[in-house]
Amino acid sequence: LTTFAFEFDTEGIAQEGIVCVGIQKYNFTVSFNDTVSLPPPATALVQPTPEPASAISKETHESATAVQPTTIAPITVLPATVFPTQNIVYNGCKLQADLSCRVTTGENPDCNSLESPADVECVGDRPKRLTFVYTGANCDFVGNPQGHFHCEDMNGGPNENESVFISIDGANGATLQLGEAYEVSSGDFGEFIFIEIAIVTDNNVGVKLQTLRIMTRCEQGDDLKITKSYGALQLIGFENDSQGAVDAIVEITMSYYIKNMAASDAEVTSATIISPLSGEIQFLERPLIIGYNETTTFTENARINLVESALTTFAFNFLAKSLITNDEDICEVENHYNFTIDKGLNQSFSTTPTILPGKPCLLQADVSCQVKTGKPDSCNNLASPEGMECVGDSPSSLTFLYTGKSCNSLDNFENNFECEDNNGGLQRNNIVFITVDGTSEAMVRQGGVYRAVSESFGESIDVVISTVSDNGVGTTLQTLRISTKCERGDDLKVTKNFGALQFIGFENESMGSVNVLKEITMIYQIENKGTSDVEVSSAKVKSPLSGELQFLSKPDNIDQGNFITFTENAHINLVESALTTFAFEFDTEGIAQEGIVCVGIQKYNFTVSFNDTVSLPPPATALVQPTPEPASAISKETHESATAVQPTTIAPITVLPATVFPTQNIVYNGCKLQADLSCRVTTGENPDCNSLESPADVECVGDRPKRLTFVYTGANCDFVGNPQGHFHCEDMNGGPNENESVFISIDGANGATLQLGEAYEVSSGDFGEFIFIEIAIVTDNNVGVKLQTLRIMTRCEQGDDLKITKSYGALQLIGFENDSQGAVDAIVEITMSYYIKNMAASDAEVTSATIISPLSGEIQFLERPLIIGYNETTTFTENARINLVESALTTFAFNFLAKSLITNDEDICEVENHYNFTIDKGLNQSFSTTPTILPGKPCLLQADVSCQVKTGKPDSCNNLASPEGMECVGDSPSSLTFLYTGKSCNSLDNFENNFECEDNNGGLQRNNIVFITVDGTSEAMVRQGGVYRAVSESFGESIDVVISTVSDNGVGTTLQTLRISTKCERGDDLKVTKNFGALQFIGFENESMGSVNVLKEITMIYQIENKGTSDVEVSSAKVKSPLSGELQFLSKPDNIDQGNFITFTENAHINLVESALTTFAFE
Repeated sequence: LTTFAFEFDTEGIAQEGIVCVGIQKYNFTVSFNDTVSLPPPATALVQPTPEPASAISKETHESATAVQPTTIAPITVLPATVFPTQNIVYNGCKLQADLSCRVTTGENPDCNSLESPADVECVGDRPKRLTFVYTGANCDFVGNPQGHFHCEDMNGGPNENESVFISIDGANGATLQLGEAYEVSSGDFGEFIFIEIAIVTDNNVGVKLQTLRIMTRCEQGDDLKITKSYGALQLIGFENDSQGAVDAIVEITMSYYIKNMAASDAEVTSATIISPLSGEIQFLERPLIIGYNETTTFTENARINLVESALTTFAFNFLAKSLITNDEDICEVENHYNFTIDKGLNQSFSTTPTILPGKPCLLQADVSCQVKTGKPDSCNNLASPEGMECVGDSPSSLTFLYTGKSCNSLDNFENNFECEDNNGGLQRNNIVFITVDGTSEAMVRQGGVYRAVSESFGESIDVVISTVSDNGVGTTLQTLRISTKCERGDDLKVTKNFGALQFIGFENESMGSVNVLKEITMIYQIENKGTSDVEVSSAKVKSPLSGELQFLSKPDNIDQGNFITFTENAHINLVESALTTFAFEFDTEGIAQEGIVCVGIQKYNFTVSFNDTVSLPPPATALVQPTPEPASAISKETHESATAVQPTTIAPITVLPATVFPTQNIVYNGCKLQADLSCRVTTGENPDCNSLESPADVECVGDRPKRLTFVYTGANCDFVGNPQGHFHCEDMNGGPNENESVFISIDGANGATLQLGEAYEVSSGDFGEFIFIEIAIVTDNNVGVKLQTLRIMTRCEQGDDLKITKSYGALQLIGFENDSQGAVDAIVEITMSYYIKNMAASDAEVTSATIISPLSGEIQFLERPLIIGYNETTTFTENARINLVESALTTFAFNFLAKSLITNDEDICEVENHYNFTIDKGLNQSFSTTPTILPGKPCLLQADVSCQVKTGKPDSCNNLASPEGMECVGDSPSSLTFLYTGKSCNSLDNFENNFECEDNNGGLQRNNIVFITVDGTSEAMVRQGGVYRAVSESFGESIDVVISTVSDNGVGTTLQTLRISTKCERGDDLKVTKNFGALQFIGFENESMGSVNVLKEITMIYQIENKGTSDVEVSSAKVKSPLSGELQFLSKPDNIDQGNFITFTENAHINLVESALTTFAFE
């Protein structure tokens, strides 16, 4: 039964410098008798050399998850379990050693029945899951099947590229390393899946390398087989209802048992395995005591590649040594186990690439919550017990809160209740003695809890509240009789007040334990799921119970497959916390032995609901929330991990004026502040954040659209997500091909320049049956050659395929609006509002207002303290855009914390509240065929240039035109503008219609500066070439102009007099650029024609917006301007936060007449 295993490795280097290896394994087993024949050796399998992981980040979408390839999982010590039925004694020793193997994935748990699935074909029902491994092969790889499969290489093909981006059916996809596995799941695979493989450059998706079309009908002959290669992908697993899960990779657990059969304890000093999976391993670092008839179990977990291991026998040896403590007998036991991977019916070694190892550093963070008091319900089932009445059996315990109120307090109840104040009653008695039925007594502080326990309370209890004296019980202050029959109508209800006591809980057989205060334990676990030991350096929690905690004071090592657990204990006041969501975030970071850093992040929340019998009751009075206990150790509890989805970038956060506080009224910790949160959708027709759902695949049906919104994706016409039917697409000059910047024009309109991933909205009151779109390249700020033309049907009739997330060439539809369906958009804008209300009788000085938001992270709204008056509310807002398609099934959890100093009594006050909402999947959601907006880039600056006319009507600079020859016609002008030229009356370019001119005292002879007076009142000193503007409510039919020298006293000698008709009648020759003596007419304004002027003041606006996923330090902002030359706006670097922008401006006057037909080009 010994297996002799040989391994032969060879390595070489080709002329191109590429390293290659050859590996072969061979074994034979010596059997018991002649009837056993040895199986033939496995044929040579080539396994590429694993390369170190690259620094490219990975984006994984909902339906496609990265699968960990073959390697061994950790070895852990499990608690004692029942020993297997096989009972073997070795060497007369009193220990037993045994081994077993179990398959933990798939449907067959027996390791002895494992066989290679090579060439097993998917036949029957369509698959629910397909798993591929990236091999880097080009389309001409010999293992590619024939028939329905289509493959096309571009730009040299994958060609064993180390890192690529793979997208299936247009979904977000993932970045994969050579040899890494990729799983795609769908409830509705079509006849084909369409796959794009692109290069990854500088963490961005680059040019396409390969496109694939693979038949997924699972019909005989379609050639969808395990180990078949499809271009750069090899199929290594599938699952359907007919065949179940068929995978080349399985997970197994080897269990190693030691059982002590002696009548005394056994001291086990050694437990060693020699394993083909892990080599030689010693489980024990120090001796282990095993009691009589007890068993200790060790486990070894592994993933096995069944194709590579076909005909391989895995032989395990387990050796244990022990000292029997009573008689010092040295004991050594040994056992063996082996299994062989069968060849399988369809085995074909000739074209089978293999899988590379998994990740060294992979931490999984987990968060769970356990209720410790009462029934062991999950925290997700917590509900406020306010108003619950004790009904049924007599109570075994009653719990009260001491409030110090008198018998005549307005909130006391009278049903079957008696109360009497004695000796002046309770007057600020902070500490009292409480006695129940003359026996049960306790000293209680105001705000403290008192619990009375009895096997039989009877029909009522008599309570005496007394002062505290040196001898114990002092003077009686209040006596109470409270009915404890637990009959309906007795008013024994949670949060009811009985004199100085508030009823906060009870327990009886009928209703179990009901209490306002619940003790919970938060459990935080870090599991090492990688292939290497990890030194964990940080384990941080953001907790609404304790604030921010760092569990580790120094690094802690986690062996491969092991875990560490931390706990946080707290009491929650369920009444105060009704409708409150408690949101937790657990972040951990570590470093593997190879020096690779990894992180694990998990978020968790639960909400305290209202009891069904309660409809938004008023807050409980004087309920104290105890301080959470410090973290403690607890045993492992495994939970499913949830992936956090990154929402879209938020807009700035602003402080709004005080608004009406929400109707929900919650008092925290006896504090006089209130904190609350609300969410409102600010776009579309439904303002409720809790009703948001993904609109993926929603079709425009009914009325024609008033608006269509597209995002530019850069895809060519052959993109697999393009719809059929009425859609037409034509590429030119290579097509868009993910060009970073293009010019898009719809129906011949002006259009716009768009960056890759930018949205474009087109609105029309009258969309025809089609829209026609042209996409062109942008070169040197000018529109260049056409790249693509599109025709898209816009009738909005069933079957036209005008659907949200559908791709139309280089455009993807992300929104539309019509009268039938209203606004349907993949992107919505929301406003989170955070309220602080001061309920104190004096001003509150708020020192801190902090949010922890999934949109913005942690933000402190206040830079300095804020005074809030009595009953006043201050509101802060956070605005964001959310991509509903990418965020489907994502829960957004918000936390708001405010701190204040009450100015009159210096009471420190801290309040906290929570809110969350989840994006629903939507009726049409289909993850397998949903292209989404391009993934965000860390560094993505958008430079924008625009122009604004400042004088006259605020027209765009694109509407500027020369006014030369325009005549003032219509209403009388309110202003006239002239340019002083210094010309004489007899200048050849003067005109005579309704115009008079006379030169005086030698006329204007090189007079650079003159005085101009109009109608004897309006005057100004003007330099030659300067502008003079006359303004009047009523100019009359003409104006009289006097041009004079400038003297020491102001106006000097008259040089020229003019009379100019201002009736603004046709033929008067009051035309722009006409000369009237020394004045040239350059502008006017009247009601009929508006402002007409040769000179226009413009403002050039230069904006830099950070559209990436990270803050950016901008080092340069240069402009080449025809107005000012070359400008550098930044004298030193300036930081732009994610989603924010900075703006620079340039102001100038343009002479429209001189600039006619001139193009002003800015860069």
